[in-house]
Amino acid sequence: MKELQRSFIFLNSQRFKNDQCCIQVFVKDGKGKLLKRIKERALFSDKNFCDICGLFIGLKEAKKLGVKKVLILTDNTLLGKFINNGHGEDFVDPFGFYPDIKNLISKFEKVNVRVVCWETHF
Repeated sequence: MKELQRSFIFLNSQRFKNDQCCIQVFVKDGKGKLLKRIKERALFSDKNFCDICGLFIGLKEAKKLGVKKVLILTDNTLLGKFINNGHGEDFVDPFGFYPDIKNLISKFEKVNVRVVCWETHF
């Protein structure tokens, strides 16, 4: 199998009709071809929780697919800071994902994040 060099992970939280949140993750190759789409119900209706879960799921899938470099696209500025800056002394991870995400990120050659506004970019 040809190794993928670059992949994009799109994180997009949505609400179902019954007001329950869902986690939606798209993993695409460098040319935009969809490699994997994951959509599942979230345990909590908190956007930060959904986006952090989506990040964890997306990174796991990208690693399974053999991706070396990842660009994460999200509309969550907190998630952008979480990835770029790690955590400082005042950081509180109420969901407990940070150690696992930090471990996953270290397994890639490069991980970047871009915070975008979905309405203007997609």
